[in-house]
Amino acid sequence: MASSDLSDAFARAKLGDRAAYERVVEALHGEIAVFVALRGTSRQLVEEVVQETFVAGFIGLAAYDPASGPPVAWLKGIARHRLQRALRARTRQATSDPLAALVAAAPEPAEADPATLERLRICLQRLTPAARELLTARYVADEALPDLAARLGQAYHAVATRISRLRAALRQCVAERAGEPS
Repeated sequence: MASSDLSDAFARAKLGDRAAYERVVEALHGEIAVFVALRGTSRQLVEEVVQETFVAGFIGLAAYDPASGPPVAWLKGIARHRLQRALRARTRQATSDPLAALVAAAPEPAEADPATLERLRICLQRLTPAARELLTARYVADEALPDLAARLGQAYHAVATRISRLRAALRQCVAERAGEPS
């Protein structure tokens, strides 16, 4: 959708035209999803945040001022705030049982059998507390790598390498506990 068509659809949506807002959602869904995904979050969280963004955008259409910038910038601002709120909520939830949260955050936990999840739990217990905290921040709280590196005062590549090595160590540990070659 061309910029002028988008602005026109947004103006009509602001006047209550739901079909116009649906066209805005169709036109900007991909761009907003990429914006959120680039912050290093899970697919599930991206979809939740994108959906919340468009719902909040529709509810708050009256607050949008075209003089403040294009509609996509306004929606990205909403998405950024929604993502920050979601990440804070996940961090609070993760503090009660960090090991259980890490196991639950394992890729595709529904496809893993209970024995594999138990092996993962044992392997996680063998990690240092600092290593578990790093994995919890990244995979349970969905903290983006750049943000995590900045918070730790370390280089992005150093943190990414450390996480990669921890994941490799966990894969090897789980495989060894299952009696499989790594």
